[in-house]
Amino acid sequence: MPIEQPLGDASLGSDIVHPRSLDAEPSEGVRRGVHQKHAAVGRMKSLPFLGPDPVLTQVTIRSLSYKVSDCLVTTWIPAPSKANAEATMRRTTPRGPGSSRWSRALVTGASSGIGEAIARRLAADHVELVLVARRRERLREVGEELQRVSGRPVEVIAADLTEDADLLRVEARLSSSERPVDLLVNNAGGGHLSLFPGGTPEEETRSIRLNATAVVRLTAAVLPGMRERRSGTILNVSSGSGLQPSAYAAVYGASKAFVNSFSEAIREENRKYGVSVTVVCPGFTRTGLPARTGFDVSKVPRFLWMTADDVAAHALAAAARGRGLSVPGFPNKLGAAVAKHAPRRLVASFVARGTRGMLNEDREREVSAPEDRGRRNHGTTSPSRRIPSRISSSESEP
Repeated sequence: MPIEQPLGDASLGSDIVHPRSLDAEPSEGVRRGVHQKHAAVGRMKSLPFLGPDPVLTQVTIRSLSYKVSDCLVTTWIPAPSKANAEATMRRTTPRGPGSSRWSRALVTGASSGIGEAIARRLAADHVELVLVARRRERLREVGEELQRVSGRPVEVIAADLTEDADLLRVEARLSSSERPVDLLVNNAGGGHLSLFPGGTPEEETRSIRLNATAVVRLTAAVLPGMRERRSGTILNVSSGSGLQPSAYAAVYGASKAFVNSFSEAIREENRKYGVSVTVVCPGFTRTGLPARTGFDVSKVPRFLWMTADDVAAHALAAAARGRGLSVPGFPNKLGAAVAKHAPRRLVASFVARGTRGMLNEDREREVSAPEDRGRRNHGTTSPSRRIPSRISSSESEP
């Protein structure tokens, strides 16, 4: 039975394949073009050079990063595959009892979605787990299953992170020096699609408490011990919605943008203490949350989807490598690059049109009917537009 508490830089970079040298002497025109390419990417420290006068035949960048210098480089970028993610996990996290990079991990939102997928991968690496989620029975089922898989104790804490009493219990577990946690996964989060305000002020605040406040407080609880031990990893599961203005998900997107900025800031603060902080920004993930928040899943292009396990593999690999901000999946990487370099107003308009085009019929009528706002201001909020009082703890980001 799982142990249960009562309810109450390495920043994003590119892996560059070394070009093959040529037997033939290059022409003057080829040399001139090569030198121009070298000048354009001269600030990329990882660019390989072969000999005193190299010829750059092909630069293959396997993961697009919008933090690559300040220049644009024309590249061939293959789509990521599950095999690549699996290979990365094998390289960075060896299998076998006690051989994982981490010995004990606390995962929030662990009863479903990305959180459950992360917990399952850690259990397969024989990491001792502390699982946190709202649904007691489901959490107990997951805990018992993962305890059999890992052969290690699994502790479950049924807690609603929007409630102070529950949040205090999780904070106490993280700050304890007995069986300390060396990997914190802040995954719990959720949101709702609507015109702002989509509910009462209390409901909007509840969303902020889950997506942002809980992340800050749990991180603050675990950091002192990690600094003292001069080791530890914090993995924050954010969202691609936090990389640009997210119309019809204003509070959700803003809270995720906070998580991104917060994570990158404390990453620099704690680098000298041996503590690594990684924030992952997934896109559409098959967990069931998009349909519950108002998306018509059939309207979302298939190539935009990732599975929860694929996102979990990417997230753990990024954390093991000490990455800063990481975006899984080529379409999401491309979107992040566009959001960074395109005019802000253009990005906001594009996201708004795209979001409206993928809403289900009920939600589309709601965001197209501004007269509803007048009724809501007089105390009559449509039930279908309100944010649920219990926000989902699964992550699946629009």
